[in-house]
Amino acid sequence: MGLLDDQFSARRRWIVVAAILLAALVIQIPLVLHADLGWLLTANEKILDGRKLGIDLFESNPPLSVYMYMPTVMLARVTGVAPEFVVIVLVIAEIAGALLLMDRAAAAARLGARERSISTWSFALLLAILPGAIFGQREHIAVIALIPFVAVAALRWRGLDSGWVAIVAGAGAGLAMSIKPFFALVAGLPIILGALRQRSFRPCSPRKRARLLLSSSATRRW
Repeated sequence: MGLLDDQFSARRRWIVVAAILLAALVIQIPLVLHADLGWLLTANEKILDGRKLGIDLFESNPPLSVYMYMPTVMLARVTGVAPEFVVIVLVIAEIAGALLLMDRAAAAARLGARERSISTWSFALLLAILPGAIFGQREHIAVIALIPFVAVAALRWRGLDSGWVAIVAGAGAGLAMSIKPFFALVAGLPIILGALRQRSFRPCSPRKRARLLLSSSATRRW
């Protein structure tokens, strides 16, 4: 019975998540994209047409702010679908991936089905519905990428192991910091607090060094 109950809870968990993400898709399609996002999509279209960033096109933000939307425009051209629709779908896919990583970390930490469902549903609403008009902007994408790291940090604060998800979460934190460097405060604060709590600043273990390396290498690209 326990296994059947867990399977039922998992199925119900992801049915609710799918409903939330579908609702976000329905909400976002009629909306006009934010001007900043519209410009970045237009800039990528012009780059694909032969224009050069920094010569023919001028953007005050780092190049990553422009090129991070290049896959959207390329996919739009291949499929013939409007890039405004493609970016919505890709962001929803990113949200689904972040939620799946969160749930895998919770499973590795042996959290109960009820706690896993509540946290997954809460973050689904937070990431998919609440952004509203800023859906798909750089800050939104950075927050989505950072969420698995936040989940891993919360589990570690409770003395629980998140398993292999911590490595992917570290890469996501590096991406978030590459997009918006001030997110380093979000990533660094749990590490500092954890060290203070343990009263030890000893060098990280090899596994932790690998995660930090993934994060720092992505950050240096900014």
